[in-house]
Amino acid sequence: MEGSAADFHRNALRKEVRPAASGSDSQDRGGGNLGQATVPGQGLPSYSFERAPGESWRSRFDPARNLILVNSRHRDFVFASRSKALKLRYLLRLYAKELIMRNFAGLPTEQLLERMIELSLRTEEHL
Repeated sequence: MEGSAADFHRNALRKEVRPAASGSDSQDRGGGNLGQATVPGQGLPSYSFERAPGESWRSRFDPARNLILVNSRHRDFVFASRSKALKLRYLLRLYAKELIMRNFAGLPTEQLLERMIELSLRTEEHL
C-alpha cells in the first residue's frame, strides 16, 4: 500500500489547523480544520464540539457543512479531557473514524477496522 494512505496521512498532518466557522449555538470552543477547504464537501472536514450529555454518539459527520461534530459531553470525551495528550489522541481517533466511514462506505467491517488502525498509526506517529 506504499504511496497511498501513508502519504495522504502525512500530507494531511502538515496542513494548518484553523478554527471551524461558528454558527451553532451548541458548539464548544476548540474546533478546527485540518486542510484548506473553503467549500463545504471538499477537502478534509472541519470539526467542532456539540454538547449532547447522555447521548451515546461520540462523533458524527455533517456532510452539508463538511463538519465532524464531537460530543463534548460524552463520558469518554470528559475522561480524555483530563490530559491534553489523551484528549488529542481521542480526537484523532474520532476524526479517523469519521474519515474511514465516509471514504470507505460499503466495505466489510473487518476492512474498515483495518483502515482505522492504519490511519491511527500513521497520524499518531506525527503527534
